[in-house]
Amino acid sequence: MKDKVIAIFGMGAIGAPVAIELARNGCSHLTVIDHDIVEPGNSIRWPLGATAWGMRKTTAVKHHVESEYPSVEVEEIHHAVGMAAAADGNGGDHSVLPPIFAKADVVINATASSGISRLLADHCTSAGKPMISLFGTLSLKGGVVAAYQPKSGCPTCREFAYDKGLIQKAPGSGEISALNQPAGCAELTFTGASFDLHELSLDAVRLTGDILSQPADFKESLVHTLTLHDGIKRVPPSCRVDGLPPMKECGCQP
Repeated sequence: MKDKVIAIFGMGAIGAPVAIELARNGCSHLTVIDHDIVEPGNSIRWPLGATAWGMRKTTAVKHHVESEYPSVEVEEIHHAVGMAAAADGNGGDHSVLPPIFAKADVVINATASSGISRLLADHCTSAGKPMISLFGTLSLKGGVVAAYQPKSGCPTCREFAYDKGLIQKAPGSGEISALNQPAGCAELTFTGASFDLHELSLDAVRLTGDILSQPADFKESLVHTLTLHDGIKRVPPSCRVDGLPPMKECGCQP
């Protein structure tokens, strides 16, 4: 991963560990993009603790990585993907995103947002860059790490593949029983643990290394489906790999 540029969107509980692990293993340049702040409650899953409270997540990751791994350069970009431009025409996606995709060798989407995944995939296709996207199910009985190649299947193709029964969804898909709504909170709260989320982060790091070191072997999009629960009890992590060709229903490819 030396001399490669890896852009990571989302510095949450799966994206921040990806950034740190890539730095530890020799990535020389990281671009980290997020708009959020580290809060005490985040520390149950976030890789850094009290010393980072109140900091921008991108700033906390940059300081940590560059302090511990001095050979790594981290470019932090404080930006909410989907943001409209300011009155002067600056600051929106149209001005912030293109330079990121132009420089990146691989883009990693750790936002766990289906809408952002589609947006970033469109940019990657236009730029001819691979994208790795990862997320856990709401119950964290499983998750997905998908590698989208610019001339193969996209995130929307994956949804069509699910609907057609070509690929099985991750365990716990659609379940909300594990979510909790504390008193005074306006939204349901995700309760997954860091030690399960790390399985997704580590698989994304492995996949990134494989794609960068053996690009000729990765022309087709792939979907890694992680299982952590068999519907009755927790089980040791296991991963199924499915190819994802373009779906004719999607129309993402000519």
